[in-house]
Amino acid sequence: MPHWILSTRAHSIGGPVAPVKVLDADRPGFTGDLMPELLAAIQGRDVFFATHGFEVNQADGISHLGFWLDNLEIGNAVPIGIVWPGDCVIPIFVDYILEGREAIKSGQLLATFLNANFPVRLPSHLLPTRSAPGSCCKRLLVWLVAFMSGASC
Repeated sequence: MPHWILSTRAHSIGGPVAPVKVLDADRPGFTGDLMPELLAAIQGRDVFFATHGFEVNQADGISHLGFWLDNLEIGNAVPIGIVWPGDCVIPIFVDYILEGREAIKSGQLLATFLNANFPVRLPSHLLPTRSAPGSCCKRLLVWLVAFMSGASC
């Protein structure tokens, strides 16, 4: 079973945000289009998203997500990890100020990607879920990417 990852990283270490790419952690370096495979895998199934990116490069983020997702009891749901460039734009120092911008850009790109490709339902008691129709997913995902990915492993 593939280990699906959505990535908004332009580079594997540091760097800016890039358009969402679909990766399979079991096929590193694969350059083909995995979107049809991913859509077939989620057809008629629930999807469980988990994100990790703050202060971690892409390889470590994917590794940590793989461990977490492999050890969850989520039944028949398809686990999908999300990685974003939260390990600094310039890989020399910790840049908390710029990482917030990268998290917001990543959230916006993910929201657009998910709204276009997935029938997304995000149950939540958070205030952003009560925002105007059509804006819920964008605001909620920005919050999830910006804050939940800061969890330590």
